[in-house]
Amino acid sequence: MFLSFLFMLGCKKKEAPNMIPDPVLTNDYQGQLYVRYTSTLPPWDVSTTMNVHIAKDLGVVTIDGGTLSYSGDTIINGDSRLVRSGQWSMSPNGILMEDVGRKYMDVDAHVTVQNDVQSIYAKDNDGNWQLMYEMTF
Repeated sequence: MFLSFLFMLGCKKKEAPNMIPDPVLTNDYQGQLYVRYTSTLPPWDVSTTMNVHIAKDLGVVTIDGGTLSYSGDTIINGDSRLVRSGQWSMSPNGILMEDVGRKYMDVDAHVTVQNDVQSIYAKDNDGNWQLMYEMTF
């Protein structure tokens, strides 16, 4: 009886749990995030590209930051002028998501608008532009 008890104890060996998860993806991925900002009044069309890396092990998404500087100038009816300029500072972050077996990346741009100023000018009697109003956004 004692021998059978020792035999049963020897058979119940537990394996240590695997604390390292399987990779989320089969490969690391690298690419680019393209951001474009357009305006018609005043007109501008600017863009920037930021590098993106997705690690296969945990699906961690790393995106480089970027900036967009913009400015535009429009003359209306020859006697009014609209000028606007500013800059976007972007510190995007992303997370790898999965829905019904389809993996995708959800990105929050984290945009900070800096020095966004709109100025309105009018011509005086001598034809010179005079600042009439300035607004900061």
